[in-house]
Amino acid sequence: MTVFRIVMALLVAGILIYRFNSENERRTAARDKERWRPLIDPLLLVSCLTGALMTALILSLCFGSPPRAADAVRSMFMEIWLHTGLYFVAALLFLPLLRRCFSARACATLWLLPNLLYITINAAMVPPRPLLVWRIRAELTCFPWVCLGGAVAFMAWETARHLRFRRALLRDAREADSNAQAVLRGVRGTVEEKDSLKKAPLPLLVSPAAATPLSIGLWRKTTRIVLPERRYAPDELRLILRHELIHICRKDAQTKLFLTLCTAAMWWNPLMHLAMRRCAEDLELGCDEIVLSGEPEEARARYASLLLSTAGDGRGFTTCLSATKKSLRYRLENVLHPGKKLLGGVLLGLVAAALFLSCGAVAVGYAPQRLETAIFGGAPPDMTGSATVTVYGDGTQKTWSGAEAEEMWAELCRTEVFTVTGSYNPPERDRNVTAWCRAGDLTVFVDLAGQSVSVTTYRMGEGVMLDRESTRYFFTETPPDWR
Repeated sequence: MTVFRIVMALLVAGILIYRFNSENERRTAARDKERWRPLIDPLLLVSCLTGALMTALILSLCFGSPPRAADAVRSMFMEIWLHTGLYFVAALLFLPLLRRCFSARACATLWLLPNLLYITINAAMVPPRPLLVWRIRAELTCFPWVCLGGAVAFMAWETARHLRFRRALLRDAREADSNAQAVLRGVRGTVEEKDSLKKAPLPLLVSPAAATPLSIGLWRKTTRIVLPERRYAPDELRLILRHELIHICRKDAQTKLFLTLCTAAMWWNPLMHLAMRRCAEDLELGCDEIVLSGEPEEARARYASLLLSTAGDGRGFTTCLSATKKSLRYRLENVLHPGKKLLGGVLLGLVAAALFLSCGAVAVGYAPQRLETAIFGGAPPDMTGSATVTVYGDGTQKTWSGAEAEEMWAELCRTEVFTVTGSYNPPERDRNVTAWCRAGDLTVFVDLAGQSVSVTTYRMGEGVMLDRESTRYFFTETPPDWR
């Protein structure tokens, strides 16, 4: 399993490095035209997320009892929420250093990488046991449903907000004059577009409701570039339209929709809101870097003047030239005094590999209860004459049976354990203690390795296995000491 995880981590890292480096934004294609690609196609990530969640739900319902199915879904959601939260804490702490050393495109992509977890939370991609268990003394039965309800409400609000803004923006909009249209045609002529995109119209409008140049629309047929009612010089207009065309070619509006979906999934977590805002800022910083690549100092000064004179109003799933007050200072500094930065492909590969290898390293332990309640739902059945306890360690093995083993089994059943999110199964070589008991047709194996407790139950009839309950994993603060 460890080898499989390492191979998968290296494979994903290699693919990401190759894709990022080979499809650089400033890539010159045939006919000396530039080609820009999405950071990570957000629609692909949405498909992975939906497919992973639906697959987990269907498999749980088909092969597990309803309580176990609900526990599996709850466990998967909690693992994703916990892991992404820890990732964003680290990313926010190192963000100033990352922005100084790496391209804005790499920094923006870093915010999207945790979505790889949606397709890796499974038994084959987690370690035998978590390295850290965060214990909470509460039941999480209703927590996923509260989060789901909040996510639906959050997305409904953001969607309605976007549609209201779009309607207000386009209500009194008119086509831009012929000079502006000519500048747009000239900018489009420098970009390599797919045939389907070349044929699609790209209306250039002027709206009294626009406070800043922006592009709006999730699909190419519905995309519009909207300018405020302000006169721009041809050179200024060229910079503005180039900025917006980069957003359109990179599908940044769809990326912002995906960021909103991620925020909705953890609407209760302020770290997620902050991280997604930083990602949106890095999208704009990435466009600044492309627009000004190779431009003289005069063009940089003109572009900085545009940022200063444009009020920000980019509601909904829009991309706009203007900067928020908090990011304006950094954008101006980046425009006027650009430093030499690394592309960042290797960084992304290393981070992706670390995400795979750390998947499941931290778990949530919740709903403390006695082990007997966790296994049997109450008092254990009578194990008189059928209890056996085996202790491993230092190359030795010792087994107890009879009254002594029954007393040890009773002590084990009274141990307080926490249900743990995630699917863990410590290998046999890591077992320190195995307690084996039988009552009627029921056989129970309880394996302890440090503070981890795994339980497997069987029902036998006439020497044939009738039913096997898959291994369940628990965590205890004070495991019994039988040495």
